Amino acid sequence: MNGLSFDSSDDEADLKRNAPESPPHKPAEKKQNVATSPVKNEEIDPLKNDPPPSNEFDDSMSDVLKEEWLPAYFSDECVIFPRYAICCLKCNCTDATVNRYIDPDWGVLVMNNCGNSAPEGNTYLYHRGCCHKFNERHNDYLSPMTEAILKSHTCEKKLEEAKPLSDIQRLYNSERRKEVQRHNDDFRDVLDKWNWKIETYPDYMTVKEQYHQRIEKKELDHPLIVLDLFSGIGTAAVVLKKLKLPIAKMVHVEHDPVAVYVSKFNHKDDDIDHIYIESFEDIYGGENDTKTMCTKFLWKLIDEHGPFDLVVAGAPCQNYSEVNAYRSRENYNASYLPKVGLLISDMNDLQFKRKNREYPVLFMSENVLFKDSDNVSTYYRQRDEHGLPPIQLDGKDFSPMARNRFYWTNMPPTTRTEKEEENKETESDTIATNVDAANDADTDPTNETGVHKTDLVTTTVATDLATPRLLLDDGWVMAASVVATEREEGHMTWKANTSMASRTRIDDERMTKVKPTEDGRYLKSTYSVKEREIMMGLPEGYVSKAMKELFREIAQNGFLYPEMNLGKTYKSYLDRSLWHFVKKCNFKVKEKYGEAPFFQVMISAPAEGRKVLSYYDEEEYCKHLIGNGWSVPVVEHIFKGIREMYRTPALFRTYDGFDYEYPWPPYSDIEKTNAESVDVDASDDTTTNSEVGNTNEANHPDPEDANAEENTENEKNLQVEKAKSDDSSEGDWI
Repeated sequence: MNGLSFDSSDDEADLKRNAPESPPHKPAEKKQNVATSPVKNEEIDPLKNDPPPSNEFDDSMSDVLKEEWLPAYFSDECVIFPRYAICCLKCNCTDATVNRYIDPDWGVLVMNNCGNSAPEGNTYLYHRGCCHKFNERHNDYLSPMTEAILKSHTCEKKLEEAKPLSDIQRLYNSERRKEVQRHNDDFRDVLDKWNWKIETYPDYMTVKEQYHQRIEKKELDHPLIVLDLFSGIGTAAVVLKKLKLPIAKMVHVEHDPVAVYVSKFNHKDDDIDHIYIESFEDIYGGENDTKTMCTKFLWKLIDEHGPFDLVVAGAPCQNYSEVNAYRSRENYNASYLPKVGLLISDMNDLQFKRKNREYPVLFMSENVLFKDSDNVSTYYRQRDEHGLPPIQLDGKDFSPMARNRFYWTNMPPTTRTEKEEENKETESDTIATNVDAANDADTDPTNETGVHKTDLVTTTVATDLATPRLLLDDGWVMAASVVATEREEGHMTWKANTSMASRTRIDDERMTKVKPTEDGRYLKSTYSVKEREIMMGLPEGYVSKAMKELFREIAQNGFLYPEMNLGKTYKSYLDRSLWHFVKKCNFKVKEKYGEAPFFQVMISAPAEGRKVLSYYDEEEYCKHLIGNGWSVPVVEHIFKGIREMYRTPALFRTYDGFDYEYPWPPYSDIEKTNAESVDVDASDDTTTNSEVGNTNEANHPDPEDANAEENTENEKNLQVEKAKSDDSSEGDWI
């Protein structure tokens, strides 16, 4: 019995419980013929195999044949496979859930087709009852996409109401108390320990001495080969390119296909060989593999792509983060951080013995601050049994956004004081890592003493009242700036709170910004994707441009076109390079107001050990990825020493799109940038400044004022003095 083949479900058990024994419902105007698989009991997996080309239903087939198509079912002669919509191809429903949506009359899973998605809707594309929570067949069934479109036309989007200053004050005080309490409970012991104890670790002093010796020897004379573990959106590549370091190859290991898409979108056509590997287990074995097996996996990687010069890693932090109430060191995900240390040790052994490498691989492994880190440090040991302790750096000392993290590395940054003692005549390219030392140092801000201007970064970087318009979207300011007291205005430096990645915290109250209205009230929102990109030091649009393209492709070619065209599936329209998303991700849809196609896709992130998947729309997924990323200025600070290891500066190169400056001092002239990027009349400036509590007119001097230049210079000096006088290294993060 010849006919047309349909896509199958992933496994035989799923097929038997979902495929109806007879047509779920037959369009009255069509003949009762059925489309079948050309071979009896043949399975055609839509996630692994293409249907036979001669049987593919496309526009070249006759209209008569199209009219003969009917829903698939089990017949006496063969198994007939229905086609599922893209959101139902990968069913994660439990058996208990599936059983709740079994049709009592037919004894099979309830399904409805997309016939009402358009005048010529696809009656051969089905949604599962278990996935969308319906338990009856309907001739007037509306798919989730169609319902979202209708809702976006019939309902208005709820707008945020403007709030009085008192509400903003209460919000600010509440969130500030929570942050201070969390800092005192979770980080105070950690910070007190690392402020003095790190210099007592023999391994730390050993790698510090070795690193300085390697810099003096200028041992690098070739482009880097980099292993980027848990690479995410490719922040390591951003930093290396920003430093203009030569790169021959980067091996990226990342299992989130959305993060990989962002990385590929931004790092292409750059004369770098980018290799993408899906899982850590592919290069270093799994949970049940012996050490010998793990070493064999690693040697295969080194033999094929190495030897490696640099290893960077950002292992999953969920089971170390103090803000995760369900964290557990027993979770398998928690094993990745120490395994990175073991991998580095094994890599050094293999490259010494088999690749004749004379020096150990450079490495940096990042994670959140957490108590009892000594056990993890033993996995990064060089010689001493106590191991290599991490250095602790906070993004707020380098950028407008706080991000306090541990970094296990054999590239310890040199503080300014040490650098000056070693060579007072050499200009330093490093940023002080000891915040107290930086604040106490008496350094000339004009760079006339021979110290590089970036040495002042810990004392001058700020998103305070002098810089809100540069870093935040037009008219928006930080909540702290509208509730600050006169005492606080005199010495506080405002920083944005750490951007987090979890579904419940990407847009919590910690991320609040406000916008004054004409009636003296305030609109409330959270930091936008653009603002977070900038404050994390990424190029503008690094995440958002890639995500816009990805979500548009899946919405249009994965959902809209297949449901509106008879006999089509996502394979008929979606670019083949995106087909793997169907296998790796789950999808939902929701309404989208005021913009075609009036619905938006939500994509699931990797479960990371959780039982329930988290779904994100385009904007939310952008914030999720940024929250999982690194602070670019901090990692750049760590990697800067690599430049000094090169004996041939001619190897350095400029990469398109990555030769940029951070838009805050001392990296750029804040006053000049404000003047060029903001065109606001004098009356608007006066109103805004009075509403947000910033009465210092030196930020926006009148061009006709003869003293404008002097006022601007005084304001710059005032910023430096304010930062020096701030005796709290924590600052105000709201």
